[in-house]
Amino acid sequence: MAKMVYASLIPVPNTKASSVNILKMSAAFSRILEDDFVAIFPLKKQSAIEEIFISYDLAVNKKSFHPFVVKEKFNYFFLILNCVWRILSKNPEIVFTRFYEIALIMLVLGRKVVLEVHSPGYERKTIVQMIIQLVLKHANVLKLVVISQSLADILVAQRGVDRSKIIVAHDGSDLSKEEQAVKDRSNFKIGYVGSLYQGRGINVIQALAAQLPEIHFHLVGALPEKSGVSYKIFEAPNVIWHGHLSHKEACSVRKKMDLLLAPYQLDTMTAGGVNSTSWMSPIKIFEYMESNVPFICSRLPVLEEVLRDDVDCLLVDSDDTNQWLHAIEYLISSPAKSSLLAKNARDRLMNEYTWQARAQNILLRMGIS
Repeated sequence: MAKMVYASLIPVPNTKASSVNILKMSAAFSRILEDDFVAIFPLKKQSAIEEIFISYDLAVNKKSFHPFVVKEKFNYFFLILNCVWRILSKNPEIVFTRFYEIALIMLVLGRKVVLEVHSPGYERKTIVQMIIQLVLKHANVLKLVVISQSLADILVAQRGVDRSKIIVAHDGSDLSKEEQAVKDRSNFKIGYVGSLYQGRGINVIQALAAQLPEIHFHLVGALPEKSGVSYKIFEAPNVIWHGHLSHKEACSVRKKMDLLLAPYQLDTMTAGGVNSTSWMSPIKIFEYMESNVPFICSRLPVLEEVLRDDVDCLLVDSDDTNQWLHAIEYLISSPAKSSLLAKNARDRLMNEYTWQARAQNILLRMGIS
């Protein structure tokens, strides 16, 4: 019998940050709980499991991972049933999931559930809204894991959730095995690593690249069909677009940069077209902290739950290009300050925001040591 099962409905590998959260947390739980833990999730193809361990750099006992293959075009309803059947076959004491559909079925079957919540869910259809409200306030939901204090406050104020059930656990990052690149200050490189959805500030980077023609800007991320990103940025001679890279490859590029940017805007959209600016916890921020590279980030309340201006990074107004420009020029001219920011950020990541620390904190709050 598994003491806890982590169940996901997102086929992997994919280009979404959610897959990083799911796979990294599964690996962290596995290292802590060992034989008392099983992760169940769909694969896009049979050979993908080895690809996942390599591309996501997962340090985990492979026996804990129980993936199942789904066709390229799958029926979501049957995917849910398949996942539920596999969960029940493990007879767990607790089911941990990010999916309301899985949570509802497990609760109906009398199982105890821990639900991880990444948004208030108001964008969902009416029937799903009913499911969300039922699940969030169900007595058999042991804990709700939320990604920011802001999201916790929204769920309490707007959905009537019991605050005592909430565990605030910001996202995180592993400590990479990737070696730090030797920097050439005569060839200064600025990087952006992440999704290219609307509100990620690519327009800010475009303006900066135009004003700093002697600096190379490296962009890593897939370009979705409705990104709102102007293609002109990819035509600039000092902009290098790497496209989508595996998680491990993206880490390698990130560590080769001299400076990283996180220009989140007031309309930071998710893959589902939802403005997440008020409650988000971007994995990118924690991976930047781990990279040992200084970074500049937008000054947004939800990000200030984690980041300290002029200690871990520089915070500037999201859409003020002049502030971004001045911050870049300041860090270029102040290598000692840049190194201090990078060191402070990595030290905090190691002490507070690794996936392992996140998993341990959640289990302790659940009463599982």
